[in-house]
Amino acid sequence: MFAVSRWAVIFSRKIWAQNLLPLFVVAWIASAGLAFVERRPRFIVVHLLSLAIAAQIHL
Repeated sequence: MFAVSRWAVIFSRKIWAQNLLPLFVVAWIASAGLAFVERRPRFIVVHLLSLAIAAQIHL
């Protein structure tokens, strides 16, 4: 039923979250380096936010 669903065809033509995943993973890694290695506590918020977004958009 999913193969012939019209919504599957409509949504398959949009930009999917996998295209955004590398952006948030790089932000997560960079903010981890700044927060924990460079000891900048403000970047912990960015680190947790990018981790939460990356976990939500990964299928």
